[in-house]
Amino acid sequence: LLDALARARQRNLLCIITRLHDHVQQYVSSWTGFNIQNRDQVTVSADVVGYLPTINAPATALSTVQEILRKSEAVRQSLQLVKIAVVMDQALYAKATEVAWKHKLEFENIVLMMGNFHIICNLLSIIGKMFRDAGLRDLAVESGVIAEGSIDKVLDGKQYNRGVRLHKLTYEALMRLAWASFTEWLDTNHEGDLHHLDEVIRLVTDLQDDTCGATFESTLNNESCQRILDLFAVFLDGLRHENGQLAAYWLLYIDLVEILLGLIRADRTGDWHLHLSSIRNLIPWCFAMDKTNYARYLPVYYAQMRELGRTCPDLQQHFLDGGFSVQLRQSNPFGRIAIDQTLEETVNKDTQTPGGTKGFSLNQGALSRYYLTAEHRANALRQLRDLISLQSPGLGHADLQSSRITRDEADVESIVELLESSWINPLEMSPLI
Repeated sequence: LLDALARARQRNLLCIITRLHDHVQQYVSSWTGFNIQNRDQVTVSADVVGYLPTINAPATALSTVQEILRKSEAVRQSLQLVKIAVVMDQALYAKATEVAWKHKLEFENIVLMMGNFHIICNLLSIIGKMFRDAGLRDLAVESGVIAEGSIDKVLDGKQYNRGVRLHKLTYEALMRLAWASFTEWLDTNHEGDLHHLDEVIRLVTDLQDDTCGATFESTLNNESCQRILDLFAVFLDGLRHENGQLAAYWLLYIDLVEILLGLIRADRTGDWHLHLSSIRNLIPWCFAMDKTNYARYLPVYYAQMRELGRTCPDLQQHFLDGGFSVQLRQSNPFGRIAIDQTLEETVNKDTQTPGGTKGFSLNQGALSRYYLTAEHRANALRQLRDLISLQSPGLGHADLQSSRITRDEADVESIVELLESSWINPLEMSPLI
């Protein structure tokens, strides 16, 4: 598990180094687009999403949760499965564990899972709570990355896409500042390794022109690249312990964003070991930042998932094969998403947007009639959308578009300039290091 997280951090840094060495006329995509391009050799196939009957009742009521578990057990029996995984958000998971523990024999074949999308939203709120008043709010607004009217919801974890983008850009800006200090430190303390740095610069220059998976992996596994990445980790450790409290504080931000990116990468690539490693590193932060509900149940979820090899080897193998996330698009090799996020983008979207309950959501009688056939209506609506979709069959992700690449680079440069000119650079190397 440690290797999975360390490897993910190295991939993140190599992406930043590749973008850093031609940021004047940037044409290398940011984090998401870069990972799409270097997974070009991965073959993907879209998963089939089916809609189950809708229960028109309060979701967190114990009776509703018990009915969900009974329906799930019926599905398991009809499919003749040994175990079935049921994914829920934290509020439902807490109720479901109480019911499952009380009725162990009835629900012993159900494996309860906490939805990773809601875990990520919780992590976004942790980052916002810890760094909002330390300058992150002002940094996001003054740099122009997030509008002032939206920043509070972003930092509260209520706007997923904007929140993830903000932290990706801020993380890259801080790592660029750290890399600038690192090159000075390397020149002073490890002059004998400067040829490794020159080799890395040559490799990333080639990688800029060819970001395919084979080139990326050969660059990452290169001896000089590994040496520089190891030295960079040593340098960051020195900043953390010997460069004052400000540097140590913002390195905690880098640590948290790396956990965030680890959770997202685990879903996108179907990496079960990375998912578990990221969850384990998140748990202490739930306690530290008073996220009581997640602090109670995330350790339970982690312990149960770690025991899958003993309790249900078939399900563990399914997760190792990437089955804990969903591939909605046929062409995106970095496009798997969490199961609870899939629910938000399919059945919840189909039932709550125009054509769904919008317009009569306060009429209980109309809602009851609607939900009797909601799954059939939502399924038909989705099939119709797929049939008339004008979406191109190729990779049309926003991060691959030249306009987004230019905008991302401008936002990162804005954050860097703000930290260097108007603010204090928290990762500037002290003469004592």
